[in-house]
Amino acid sequence: MFRNRKLGILAAAALTTATLATTAVQNASAAQIYFSSRQSGEIVKTQYSNSPYNVTISGDNFVPGHPDLAVIFDSNRPQTYDTDILYPWDGGNLFGKKLDQILILPENKIDANNDGFIDNPDDEGGQPPAGEIIFKFSKAQKTFGLDLIDMGDVAEERDKSFLQFKKGTTVKKVFFTEFSTLGNQYYDPTIVWGNNSANRLKPVTAAQLGLSDFTEVRVHFHDSAALDNVMFTTTIPPIPEPAALSLLALPAFLRTRRRRK
Repeated sequence: MFRNRKLGILAAAALTTATLATTAVQNASAAQIYFSSRQSGEIVKTQYSNSPYNVTISGDNFVPGHPDLAVIFDSNRPQTYDTDILYPWDGGNLFGKKLDQILILPENKIDANNDGFIDNPDDEGGQPPAGEIIFKFSKAQKTFGLDLIDMGDVAEERDKSFLQFKKGTTVKKVFFTEFSTLGNQYYDPTIVWGNNSANRLKPVTAAQLGLSDFTEVRVHFHDSAALDNVMFTTTIPPIPEPAALSLLALPAFLRTRRRRK
């Protein structure tokens, strides 16, 4: 009887340990994209389409004749006329923090030397709204956050600057004004909008949107702006690590051992 009780305790402990190990794998399914490894003028499309990111990126420019692209801009580049997205920032909760390469919706696609990179990328600032940078995920997501650069007076822009979330035919919007509106569920007192500002937005959750998850996010720009540090969390089911799998097999082994005895 003592032996049976001991085996039961071992099996219960093994299951508890395996559960913890499985949970650890699930919690590690968050992803974060910094664009610091990319080159200025690089067109971003499928560079993050494989695991762990599983996302394709594109641009939709609303100005006729301007390119539908998402392109890298070097925010530390000294020789540029695009000073509104140059470090150092004039304000925002990332004041004083370098962001290096950031992502823009460009107003031109000039590549004079045909090296595949836009020569002098400049963020779109014409015809409000300017356009969208689009993130399409091959796996459902639970959260989405980002850094926003040069997001001006969002009170003026009102319904023209927002995040748009899609799940099938369902569309939900979160306006950037909501992040700076006291009492709103997305309110963050550290955010300060303005030209040449840089702000980190707290991730929006599917639960806040009234969704189980989502598969597409559109960052809708009223005017010139840029983004970086894209954060999201996948809903991939937990996969036990090898150690967890062996622990899960332990109860069966103990039962077999007990029968043989």
